[in-house]
Amino acid sequence: TWAITWAVSFGLYGPVLVTQVILLPLSERTVWDLGYLFGGTLSDALKTIGDHYSRVLVGVPVTTGIGPSSARYGTTFLGAFGLALAVLGLLGVMRGPRTRAARFVLVLFVVIPLLDFVAILATPIQEQLGLLRSFQFVRIRHFFPFALVAAAALGMDAMVSSVGPGAAPWLRPGSRVRRSATVAAGVVLVLAAGQLVVAARKGLLALRSFGVADPKDAGWVLAAAGLAVGLVGGAALLVLLWRSRPSVLGRWVLLAVGILLAGDRFLMSTAVPLLGPNIATFDGQLALTAGQAFILDQLDVGLGRVLTFEDDANRMAYQGLQQVDGYQAIYPLAYHGFFGQMTAPGLAVDADRYRYFHSWGARAYAFRAEVDPELVDLVGARWLYVDGGVVPTVPGLIERFRAGPVGVYENPAAFPRAFLVGSIEPRADDGAALAALGEASLAALHGTAIVTPAEINRLGAAAAAIPTVEPAAAGDTPEAGTATIVDASPDTIVIDIHPDRAAMVVLTDAASPGWVAEIDGQRTPIARVDGAFRGVAVDPSARRVVFRYLPGFTAVGAIGAVVATLILVGWVLRVRRRDARSRILGGTLLPPGVSPGHEPGDGDG
Repeated sequence: TWAITWAVSFGLYGPVLVTQVILLPLSERTVWDLGYLFGGTLSDALKTIGDHYSRVLVGVPVTTGIGPSSARYGTTFLGAFGLALAVLGLLGVMRGPRTRAARFVLVLFVVIPLLDFVAILATPIQEQLGLLRSFQFVRIRHFFPFALVAAAALGMDAMVSSVGPGAAPWLRPGSRVRRSATVAAGVVLVLAAGQLVVAARKGLLALRSFGVADPKDAGWVLAAAGLAVGLVGGAALLVLLWRSRPSVLGRWVLLAVGILLAGDRFLMSTAVPLLGPNIATFDGQLALTAGQAFILDQLDVGLGRVLTFEDDANRMAYQGLQQVDGYQAIYPLAYHGFFGQMTAPGLAVDADRYRYFHSWGARAYAFRAEVDPELVDLVGARWLYVDGGVVPTVPGLIERFRAGPVGVYENPAAFPRAFLVGSIEPRADDGAALAALGEASLAALHGTAIVTPAEINRLGAAAAAIPTVEPAAAGDTPEAGTATIVDASPDTIVIDIHPDRAAMVVLTDAASPGWVAEIDGQRTPIARVDGAFRGVAVDPSARRVVFRYLPGFTAVGAIGAVVATLILVGWVLRVRRRDARSRILGGTLLPPGVSPGHEPGDGDG
């Protein structure tokens, strides 16, 4: 059931999955260096597996430094009490009626780290696999929390079976399986108690002056409280499991377990921010800052974008601001090249950042204050959000806001999102085009679009009327009229234009497959201009250009999602009918109070 559910989920993800597969060959992932990211040697594999899995069953991470189990893959997802349930589930039901489910979960605990290990060792081979070279097969480790939670669910099931009137013989008091499971869970609780001592010590130190002056101190106090709830509750229920008779406790045990799990999780969640960026809420990590609030208060904020220095660029988009940077799982390689050219001055003086950016393009960050000012203007970065007191190397900046190390600068020279140019400057290929961008003056960028021959051919006859210029004369061409965005949404951009001659409309949104353009209602081709952006050729009579996102590949994925949904519904109905038949047969064929797997002679009267 789990395997089929996982398989069908890929179909439900169809629209995004198909889109990503189509875009992969044109994306920044083609420059990934897997050896830089994941290693590939035996020592790399052993170290990674050790880091990720060595303490997932004995570490109880409640704040940084305790455990330490991996925040991504470890017992953060269980807590102190849930960890005891997981051990009970793995050890306590191996001989019960749920044998297949228990064995399957136990196998996951072995197979997931093994596949992770193999994926790391196979990195050198994967480098030669073309489209698959950027697939992170090591992310199989993300299934490990599922295995942990499934084991805890089996532990809950075993607990229910042990206290009901129809308890299986192997779970009755005195059975070897039950005693061994209880002892194993007790060992885990003892280990967790050691973590409680650490947390309690630091928490008491924080409270010694009858006050908590630091959020981290408060985290230690709350962490200790969460561990205490889990330990006390887990120990109490283990005692009951050891001594109770079938039919004792019943629903009260279930209620107690629910309360303890909820209490442990609630107290743990209050310390979540201290677990770092891997486990936290969006709002906790990307909460509105005073600098962002200032930008949002500007009436015409929609006319400009934000470029971030020394802070998490993604916090801008979270607050509804238009950013030119950010952490994206996949984005066009052309924009990666443009952003690398824009930040080239900073990357040139920081070898580590240079390799990081050009080996793993998922993060388009302005790592340093040194940037190419003309390209900052071209991309429309009107607002520069700075943390850490640095001043970007962009002439003419005006400081509009300051709160300690955080400053907001306005860039008056920023280009509008859409504008008209009256000439084309041909460059032989993409590399030459990027080099030309790095050398271009502000005047040249205002009046001329840098385009490769392949993109000029894409425009066809429409581009023939636009004059071409040599690099030395590019700055002599003025703008060719006005362009005003009158409507903008994620999938539609409407631009009113008034060209005074044959011209190119430049929209500084990243060029990407799936976009189509219309000039006064007539479909027209789109070219990639200025390294990364969209451009269409217009004649003097044109008045409106509309860009729409109409990707056929997304429609194909949507069809797959519909089919997967029908399969999933059918599968669920089938499973429910099977379970119903099992209950009917069980109720008909088994005497009252006797569970499946009950053997004659186990103490029947």
